[in-house]
Amino acid sequence: VLFRSGFLTQTHPNPNSTLSLSVTSTIGGALTEKPCVADYGDLGSYSVNCRLAAGEASPEETLTHLVNASPERLHLWLNYRVTF
Repeated sequence: VLFRSGFLTQTHPNPNSTLSLSVTSTIGGALTEKPCVADYGDLGSYSVNCRLAAGEASPEETLTHLVNASPERLHLWLNYRVTF
């Protein structure tokens, strides 16, 4: 589950310019890979990283590449625009 919340404000320092500030925060949305079981025929079944199971790495080695990543939590944008 991913939830985003944010805030935006802008002002005009003079008639031909705009200064804006935007802040967003992300809650949730982590990417977590879990192992699965792959059947290698005569070699037997192994717990593997499903994403890498068909590659050349050994089943044990694929497990070292499981991803557990959090999203970027906070974005801040400051923008100054002048028109002429």
